[in-house]
Amino acid sequence: MSLGEAVGLGVIESAPKPIAPMRTCIGCRKCQPRSQLLRVVQESGLLRPDPLARQKGRGAWLHVECLGEAVRRKAFNRALKFDGLLDVAPLLGFLSSGGERR
Repeated sequence: MSLGEAVGLGVIESAPKPIAPMRTCIGCRKCQPRSQLLRVVQESGLLRPDPLARQKGRGAWLHVECLGEAVRRKAFNRALKFDGLLDVAPLLGFLSSGGERR
């Protein structure tokens, strides 16, 4: 007899499986598992991809297909709390070369 049964709670089931960390895309604002999004960081005014999500500093998450919408909405400046102009060229170069998320 388990402790739960002894005090009248019935059988205690095992703990639920851990849930994947969720992040919000700054382009479309949809919440998805972080494995489906690309993390981007700002470094000296340049937007750099962080496919392993290991670089220091504030990061922004987005679907690759939402890049245009994020730029149009100026979502990078807001998410990264950066007031200057951001250069998207390093990020575009990464994506055009077939960069992988992980």
